[in-house]
Amino acid sequence: MTTPSPLVLLVEDDHGVRRPLEKFLQMHDFTVVTAETADDAIDAIHQHRPVAAIAFYDRGTEGRDGGAFPPGTSGTPTWIRWSRSPADIA
Repeated sequence: MTTPSPLVLLVEDDHGVRRPLEKFLQMHDFTVVTAETADDAIDAIHQHRPVAAIAFYDRGTEGRDGGAFPPGTSGTPTWIRWSRSPADIA
């Protein structure tokens, strides 16, 4: 019996960045759910219950400020956050 791949949420508003990262994670045996906006990410957390979320965001993330991550909701996964500016995640 095979062990299911860990499910991760990848949050990135730029398709040109999001798609290669998604492929990279899949190559390393992760199942990936993607979200383009902060609001989509919150919906994906509730729907899919990922074990971790990787958020590449900035102040321009559509729907709400990228600094709103991680949302304070039940079932929130472990967050790995990256931004070009420390002010974006402060």
